[in-house]
Amino acid sequence: MIGGIDQAPLPMLQYQQKELAAYLARMRGPGPSPMKIQPQQRPTGEAARAVFTEYDVPVDWSWDQDVEGKVLSNNGSDWSLGNPSSLNGGRGVHDAQADMDGNIWFSYNGVSRNRTIGRINAVTGELTNFGIPGAPGLASMGHSLVLGPDAKIWFNVNPRGPDFQGAELMGGVDPKTDKVETYTPPKGTPAPGGAVTMEVDGKGFVWASSEFGIDRFDTKTHDWKFFPSRTKIFEGVGASYGVAGDRDGNGWWAQFYSGLDTVSKADAATGKVSEVKLALVPGVKELFGSEELEMYKLAGSDQEAAYPWLQGPRRMGADPNDDVLWASCYWSGDIARIDTHTLQFDLIHPPNQNLTSYALAVDKSHQVWTSFMNGDQVGRYDPKSKAWTMFRLPSMGTDVRWVSLHYTPDGHEQIYLPYFTSSRIARMTLRSDEEIQALREKAH
Repeated sequence: MIGGIDQAPLPMLQYQQKELAAYLARMRGPGPSPMKIQPQQRPTGEAARAVFTEYDVPVDWSWDQDVEGKVLSNNGSDWSLGNPSSLNGGRGVHDAQADMDGNIWFSYNGVSRNRTIGRINAVTGELTNFGIPGAPGLASMGHSLVLGPDAKIWFNVNPRGPDFQGAELMGGVDPKTDKVETYTPPKGTPAPGGAVTMEVDGKGFVWASSEFGIDRFDTKTHDWKFFPSRTKIFEGVGASYGVAGDRDGNGWWAQFYSGLDTVSKADAATGKVSEVKLALVPGVKELFGSEELEMYKLAGSDQEAAYPWLQGPRRMGADPNDDVLWASCYWSGDIARIDTHTLQFDLIHPPNQNLTSYALAVDKSHQVWTSFMNGDQVGRYDPKSKAWTMFRLPSMGTDVRWVSLHYTPDGHEQIYLPYFTSSRIARMTLRSDEEIQALREKAH
């Protein structure tokens, strides 16, 4: 049950329950199943050169001494155990980002007494928790964090708890000193809100989603500026989610919660807000009859159950060296390429249409790294060759909701992937031709 035992059944499931029950009985019922399950092929070529280092984040159920401080018995690394469940305390590690020294910071989107964000020493594995007071007896929740131009880690602070919701803040921590500071927007400026996501633009400003728009935060002066959404309500609440900042210093945000299928742009110089309306998934709406369409209209479209013909733009990333924004489309699985000047867009299909794209990041070579939340995979799309390379994660049930990039002093690219369900973080690197040759020579 998505919203707990008190949530009413989703109208879409109620309407189609007989068809769903018959289908599930046919596929997984007492009789023989018509499914022909094939094992996944082993990676080849560049996909076989991926090296993963997985860091276990000790569970932080501060009120349960039997679980507190331990790692999960099923964290997805033993495939024979199946996918891990978030009910055993693994849920919470949401975004992850390396600092200038290569240590890993993560936001914690779970209930805790002492963890809003955390840091892992990438060499020793030592964990340090940072808790910002929130609801009575609890730390505030975190959801997103980024590495700022000042080498500080910037993160949202959500003082949320049972029957409690405080005003949200912006937090910053200096990795050199561990000094944490928080910043409150001035009166009249909406605070970061909802499931806050953040990004840094090419001018060094931090952008954070607010409920009906986007905030820009100046890390030098601590000034705030808010840009409102042009469209706020459409068969539900049109709240913001994914954000990005382009190389010109403009902010972008997505509205996918209520069927808007909209990506908005805030022109930082003029204050003008523009909208990009994504096209419907071709041929899908036509599959439904008038009665079904009326049911969908009455039910509405939100983050838990959307119209099947929507794209669902979610988390985004701007190319640091081009006038291009990329958006992951959660419902269709596509990624959208948007020209930041003309606002023209194209939709790129993943190699498997059953995959759900959730978040993405763009590297220095214009390549787009996309996490596929439901497939335990990360894909790299090359716009020049129009080719995908798919990398299988070493664990199951990862539920990856963020991708971040880091470059070591010698120029090596690292990809960080937080496992939201199993309290882990993966660091991925690719072996070069020279490294492969050196290993061959060493083996002989």
